[in-house]
Amino acid sequence: GAVRPCNIQAHGKPRVVSPVRTAPKGWRSDKRRFVINMRFVNKFVPDSESTCELDTLSRIRGMFQAHGTPDNRVWGFTMDLASGYHNFRINDNQLELMGIAVHVAELRDHAISWLRSNPAAIGCEDKASGLFYFTVVALPFGLGPSCAVFSDIVTALAAVWRRHSVCLRPVRIASYIDDFCVVSESVPASLISAIELVYEATVAGLSLNV
Repeated sequence: GAVRPCNIQAHGKPRVVSPVRTAPKGWRSDKRRFVINMRFVNKFVPDSESTCELDTLSRIRGMFQAHGTPDNRVWGFTMDLASGYHNFRINDNQLELMGIAVHVAELRDHAISWLRSNPAAIGCEDKASGLFYFTVVALPFGLGPSCAVFSDIVTALAAVWRRHSVCLRPVRIASYIDDFCVVSESVPASLISAIELVYEATVAGLSLNV
């Protein structure tokens, strides 16, 4: 749902169309990440909109310390979002700037067959140029402010969850882009925190890697 086909026959092409490529999703990963070259759009975005400050280990190391626990250890779990940026939608009035196009030569046969036969994709192909047109409706990799917007939302969520009390203790949580780390002083508190946070993240509409 992060990308939807454009019906260019009915509505015309997007006002701005950006090139697309894929890149490895991580070190030693065979998965690919969809990367959009949005340099043209980014030229019109102030640098201040793209600046974000992420937590570092030196800033959060205190949460890993055992504060008088019986066995002098802490317990924790991690939680990360599936397709992190794609959890958040682009405002409808900005969608005309979120166009992308993929050439038929870059698509596999089954993808071309799907696009040509699926009712939701009818009208997205420009046969003269061989391009299929789409609109990105969620935060894309390649848009300058994406990381800052995403981090602002996730940091706010972590701040809310920090106000929780589990087993009479505050929740110790840190976030780094789409990853969360939660530390507790006992196994029961860690399990309760995991259940509560997974539930609340799901209710908030976030997609999790379980």
